[in-house]
Amino acid sequence: MARRMLPTIPGFFELERAKVDLVSNDRRLALKVENELSSGRAFYFALLQTALYLNKHPTLERACLILIRPQLSEARLRKEWKELTEVLGPQVTDRMRLLVVGTERSWCLPSDPQIQALSISLDSSKAEERHSGLRSFRSRRPGMKDYEVWKVMLNRWLLKQGPIAIGELAANVGCSYPTVRQALARPALRKRLNYRSNRSAELTAFPHDAWDEICVLGQSARLAYRFQDASGDLTSPLQLMQRLEKLRPGGAAVGGVLAARYWDPDLDLHGTPRLDVVLHAPAARVDLGFVMRLDPALELIEDTSQSALLVVQPLFRAKSLFADNPSGQLPFADPVETALGLLDLELVAQANHLLTALRPEARLI
Repeated sequence: MARRMLPTIPGFFELERAKVDLVSNDRRLALKVENELSSGRAFYFALLQTALYLNKHPTLERACLILIRPQLSEARLRKEWKELTEVLGPQVTDRMRLLVVGTERSWCLPSDPQIQALSISLDSSKAEERHSGLRSFRSRRPGMKDYEVWKVMLNRWLLKQGPIAIGELAANVGCSYPTVRQALARPALRKRLNYRSNRSAELTAFPHDAWDEICVLGQSARLAYRFQDASGDLTSPLQLMQRLEKLRPGGAAVGGVLAARYWDPDLDLHGTPRLDVVLHAPAARVDLGFVMRLDPALELIEDTSQSALLVVQPLFRAKSLFADNPSGQLPFADPVETALGLLDLELVAQANHLLTALRPEARLI
């Protein structure tokens, strides 16, 4: 029988022919993983295997049963956990943990910040599935590439970089020449374009219709990972930023309010409501492992109405267009991604101010 696919978790290696699936490199923590568990009987069996492994390996500090997208309710799982751990007794169960991910929220029994932090790596592992879904979504809606073409063109106009060859534009986005031609021919952008005889093009004015479409897309199709601090320590976005500078994860740039202050030093906004990170992922593979190293108390949230301390926004086009930081620290996201981050925070006036600071004729309101 083929071995089932397991999530990739940094710092753990896979075991074969054992009652658990993964063990940490320091051999202190063992993990048993169950995908879409659907019955109380299967839950009992998985818990029992975890307990037996713990009993056989007394040097292990803990063992955790991880349920990914279980089909049993949270109330049912909590009830079954309580009853079974009472039967097994504290000698083993004091070292046992239950982690549930892939539901509306991740949760852990009993509460354990280190175990809870594993949910970030597990969601990072699931990111490949989400990005595979995004790729198929794009194949059904070719306009997704169109918007990346538009954003590159708009960035060039805002930064007064002049015309760009169609082939270079295709290389920046990571698409074909016909796709670029199709994107440039769409009515929302076409009337603001000027073609040159050398097969290059540039915007002649701010494309308000195209910008409106980009903003609508940002509300519905831009993938973002949102995190909140589950510890209650009230970590500030600037403290998180300092840690991020030390980690310097590959492909990361500063976005949102902090990037807006770079592009628009006169930005009218007191404080920094959250840290926005734009993560360049041209191969549509997003590694969120750095978030756990940034702060183990960060918890992934799905509800966009909840305030987030950290938002990671993947950027899938071929070229990032990040701006080098004059201080030599992490680069800044481009003006368009930065403005979209402000709009996600409902800072409409600040987004408008940023764009008009670069080009006064870009006034939106």
